[in-house]
Amino acid sequence: MNRLRELRKNKKITAEKMAEILEISTRHLYDLEAGKIQLAETRIKFLCNEFNITPNYLLGYDEIIEDDRIPGRVYVKLAEWDNEGITFEDIEQIVENQRILSKRIESRKKTNKG
Repeated sequence: MNRLRELRKNKKITAEKMAEILEISTRHLYDLEAGKIQLAETRIKFLCNEFNITPNYLLGYDEIIEDDRIPGRVYVKLAEWDNEGITFEDIEQIVENQRILSKRIESRKKTNKG
């Protein structure tokens, strides 16, 4: 199950327009939406980058549509690292470090303004 149709409807994109965006036929899009065929990895990456969503959301694995702190393209890059021996725990640590750094930067900005 994927959320391609849900995504398309939420963004108010017609089937014809989504097919054009993905460079596929409308029939192929309907088959993807119905789960008759699977989304290719390249299309998953493209959709995540284009609509700032997570691959897990698109594929129906979780309910997080997007995370304002981490753009969809970052999720895609982190998923690519999995193929290079980076574990999920490593990714969680990277994300946590990024959050800590963001807080420090915001704190410094506030201090410098005052």
